[in-house]
Amino acid sequence: MCTVLHQRNLTERDSTENGDTEVILVLAENMESGHLDREQANELVLDSIGLEENTSSTGSESDCDPFEGLDLAVYSLFNNSVDPDGDANGEISWDDYLFEALNQLADEPVPWEFLTKKWPKEDQPSWYPFKGKEYLIGSLMMGYMHHIMSCNIYAQLRLIISLTGCKLPHWTTLVKVRADIQKMLNIKLHQRTSILNNECYSELLNPYLNPHLDFYPEDSHGLNVYKSSQSTKWLKELPPGMRAPMATNPNGQHFYVFEPAQLRNGDIVVPLFFYKDGLDSQLYAKCAIPTMEPLPGQNESCLHIRAELQYNSELLVPIQLAHFDLIYLEIYMGDWGMLSDWCSTQLWEIRSTATSRKLPQPAKGRVIRQMPINLFADDTSGNVSKQWNCHISYYCTLAGLPLKATNMQYNCHFLSRLACWNWASRLLRSSSKRLGVIHLIGLPLESIEAEGFPIQCPVASCNWEYIKEQSVELWELAQDGVKCHYGDPSKEKGICDTINRHFVEKLFDKANPELKAKVHRLAQEDLECLFNSFLKLKGFDGCKDTPVKILHVFLLGIVKYMTRDFLKGSKPPQLACVMALWEAFDIKSLNILSIQSEYWMSHYKSLAGKDFKIIIQTAPFVLFQFMTNAQRSLWGSLCTLATLIFKTHIANMLEYLTELRKHIRIFLWHSIHTTAQWINRPKLHMLLHLPESIERFEPPILLSTENFESFNSLLCNTSVHSNCLQPGRDIGLRFLDFQALRSITSCACLKNHKTHTQFYAADEVTAIFAQNSLIQMSMGYNNLLMNPGNGFPHVMQIPLTKQEVQSIPPTLIGSQTPIQNKYAS
Repeated sequence: MCTVLHQRNLTERDSTENGDTEVILVLAENMESGHLDREQANELVLDSIGLEENTSSTGSESDCDPFEGLDLAVYSLFNNSVDPDGDANGEISWDDYLFEALNQLADEPVPWEFLTKKWPKEDQPSWYPFKGKEYLIGSLMMGYMHHIMSCNIYAQLRLIISLTGCKLPHWTTLVKVRADIQKMLNIKLHQRTSILNNECYSELLNPYLNPHLDFYPEDSHGLNVYKSSQSTKWLKELPPGMRAPMATNPNGQHFYVFEPAQLRNGDIVVPLFFYKDGLDSQLYAKCAIPTMEPLPGQNESCLHIRAELQYNSELLVPIQLAHFDLIYLEIYMGDWGMLSDWCSTQLWEIRSTATSRKLPQPAKGRVIRQMPINLFADDTSGNVSKQWNCHISYYCTLAGLPLKATNMQYNCHFLSRLACWNWASRLLRSSSKRLGVIHLIGLPLESIEAEGFPIQCPVASCNWEYIKEQSVELWELAQDGVKCHYGDPSKEKGICDTINRHFVEKLFDKANPELKAKVHRLAQEDLECLFNSFLKLKGFDGCKDTPVKILHVFLLGIVKYMTRDFLKGSKPPQLACVMALWEAFDIKSLNILSIQSEYWMSHYKSLAGKDFKIIIQTAPFVLFQFMTNAQRSLWGSLCTLATLIFKTHIANMLEYLTELRKHIRIFLWHSIHTTAQWINRPKLHMLLHLPESIERFEPPILLSTENFESFNSLLCNTSVHSNCLQPGRDIGLRFLDFQALRSITSCACLKNHKTHTQFYAADEVTAIFAQNSLIQMSMGYNNLLMNPGNGFPHVMQIPLTKQEVQSIPPTLIGSQTPIQNKYAS
């Protein structure tokens, strides 16, 4: 049986062919009154079947067509006054075709009340950029982060919720809603193909800037160190092109690095470093004093400064930015005219030979922000499907955030997922030109053995330039096609480039000469593409910028070794007492929910880092009474070392590093004299490099990777909902959806890239996040930690009654044997 729509189309066609003008006029009138929009191809008419109440009176099938009354403006996601064009109307929806085909087989037409789907126009602005609250609720139900929902589950919940009268949009409609919001915010998914033909997807993020973010490094003078912006790497060791490019004085003037400026006293200086002083929280600039020098081979003179001046150079003068008076284009040199005309936009640096540096281009009134990142790379291990272990995921946090903010998953951003981790650096370089990698956590580059060093330093850290040179040399040794000529030197030098090794293996494949010729052709076209792209990452030193991971080195290393050794050597009655003591332990001061003593006893060989953190805190009160004096001395030095390693606020960096080095030596002394079974473990050796890592960066707790490790579960959960054809793309799109939702609900000023106008999301939309702590927690945000007076961790003042006060256990008195000064120095 044909539908009314089909019958009318046939009538219109026959009338047109026969020239029946009367029928055509009647059809035209019906079209005007019937509201049928032929261009409404994207609307999912199945969305509202059975969800609306029978409130409209309909006539017979001949009087009212069920597809009439569809208004294009009603089904638009955005307000027509903001985006009147709507470029998604040309697509074809298969839902419409399926509905038409099914309706042709139906015995009766679908009632009109089941197809009307008009949203009140007065509600649209109050939920902008969503069309209505149902669209926002549906987007939240689709899920994000840990709460991703499949299409089938959403359809089932949508059906159940419809019984309450709430009509949620169809899944496909919400997918289009999310895509339109991403297009409006210009949040894109970029695809790259690596040299190994691995497709890589990366998310170009617009990070949420909040009052807790630092854009300038801080010179703390070694006092009160507690955040990443106080790290030596950010303050002193970034190359000129990666430093904070500009700063603004109280008058609103913009000053740039390597651009002359005039002070209030008339002196001309050249700022090289912009930073914030930790003593007065004011912006300063380390400035060089330029001199007049003749140009090489010319009779003219120009401004000269010394090249490659370091932060601590005596030739640099710290000047508060409030003392800056005139920018470069405003400096007048008297009889010589304007300085800009005199310098010809060039500043000369004196090395062995004088070289010119082109002055930076003004930003035309815009503020350029420096936003370094902490990059974390990890194989997605610990997941259900072990096939994902070969995939490397890259996450980042903004280095300018304090500890309480970086530990939130709300501020952790997904960058890329790829099957070959070496390609990510090239992708990162191309997509974050204004970012700089401060740390690379997760894939540390180990030191290599070297001869000729004194006994106090038998193993020296590698040199990044040396690794670059040796990587090229190993490639040249492999050109003769002999495996041992490449493999043996690679083992001796301790250098193995995964990308380059892949191509070297192709050279050794004599059964495939075509592949070998292709590798040689790639080497001739672009030799650098055959090497690890991290070797070319600006501002990154692979030997120094991979800090010590206390999670794997300390908790999953030393503490795990000692816990497993103690419990393995204890007798069953002792283990029963230890389990009982853990169950009776008062956990109020530890800020934990519970102690799973029975689980620990059954799985003490494979516990998580959080379990070992609790064990090290409870050990003096639970384990010490079952230990010998030597064991108590060893564990006592370990507990003392733990209090220094997990310190979040360092009052005096110099004193702290002295104490840390001393207690590391004390622990190693006890470890060697008690048992030497772990002395050859690399993780014990990494303890010696921990002070260097803290001195270069910040307290090690800021670089703890537990947050990133837990973020892996998001990626694994997202991969489950992939179609398995392009998992990298699907994972990127899921995180892209979350970033768009995060931006919409953040009360931030956003830009509509369709209309090129700025806008704020409606108050009802932002209130969903601002006034609902459960929604905040589901997005990984904890508002309580962001309050200025609620820093964590903090000392918990828990008063004790007289009955609860007890004397110090004898096992804790004198548990640590005194060490001679020669071992502690």
